[in-house]
Amino acid sequence: MAKCTFHFRADLAEFVAFGLLLLVLMAEVGDSSPIPRGATASTSTQRTACEQLQEDVDIVRRLYHKTDRFFAHFRELRFADPNYSNRDLMLRGLPNLATSFQQWQSLSSEERLTSMRHNLQLFWPFLNELEVDEGEAVLRHDGRLEEKLSRQLHNVLAHTRSLMQAISTTMELMSVDRDETDNSTPAPVHLTEPQSEYDRSIKHYIIIRDFHDFLRKANRDITFIRSENGCRRKTTRSPTHSDGQS
Repeated sequence: MAKCTFHFRADLAEFVAFGLLLLVLMAEVGDSSPIPRGATASTSTQRTACEQLQEDVDIVRRLYHKTDRFFAHFRELRFADPNYSNRDLMLRGLPNLATSFQQWQSLSSEERLTSMRHNLQLFWPFLNELEVDEGEAVLRHDGRLEEKLSRQLHNVLAHTRSLMQAISTTMELMSVDRDETDNSTPAPVHLTEPQSEYDRSIKHYIIIRDFHDFLRKANRDITFIRSENGCRRKTTRSPTHSDGQS
């Protein structure tokens, strides 16, 4: 029995030594990787400015159509009318998107990108607040339609984050200076709590309506920038100029 125990311990020692040798070899292989520590795949696949602008167009159009579907569903659920419209209502703190055609046409690429980035920064806390409120509505009503609305809004916010990152990348590639005050995440906006659920729905309607309008304008701006900078045109379907639903 003692002899068997001796051999077992010897075999175990050899096995442990072999395992340690393998770990050392694996560490050496890992250290010999040609990719520097901290490097990302994006460093080898950097786009040109024109390629990035096309990516911006694709993102903003996807986001527009997702927002369009969410907007229709929201109006149908809250106002029993997917085409409900009220242009007289305003909400303090949202970007002012009004501009004449002459003013819009005279803007430089830098001004368009800077304005887009700034307006996205202004919209973001409102959209976050909207997501919180709609999440609470799911708990209050506990309905399948409410859950669908909440999922749609979550997708809108996810694509909005992608657009914000894409615009920042475009500005970097085009050497557009960014306002240092816009570099940090905006502070949350605590909106005054409406008196009724209808008032809350009106507040949400204004936020979505203005964001919907912003995306239509952003699509025109990015398309104009591509043309102004001599980028080859890619034939794609653009967002409609009406509130038609899909």
